Amino acid sequence: MAFHPLRVSSVERLTDDSAAVTFDVPDDLREEFDFVAGQSLTLRRMVEGREEIPEIDTLEQVTKQVEGHTICALGDAAAWPIQGLIRHFRPVMEERIATYRARSTVRMAAE
Repeated sequence: MAFHPLRVSSVERLTDDSAAVTFDVPDDLREEFDFVAGQSLTLRRMVEGREEIPEIDTLEQVTKQVEGHTICALGDAAAWPIQGLIRHFRPVMEERIATYRARSTVRMAAE
């Protein structure tokens, strides 16, 4: 998986717990980031552990809402890898969150 530094151009609050994030994408990356209905992006926030533990539960709940409840033939298939990730690697995800929090606390204390 490749990560690209992108600048956030806008954030639109949709509900109390969701937002639409728009990025400024450089011309040389536009094709890679063309919108396709139903797609999602993996943001470094989750990879680095900056999410909150309840977000793991929310993500799992979303997969349960998609699985078996969509007319898209690939809906179930989109949910399964995320469910497997959480089922097999939840302790790793929680450890990353704890590590990020510890680093952030040390960084804030040093400032």
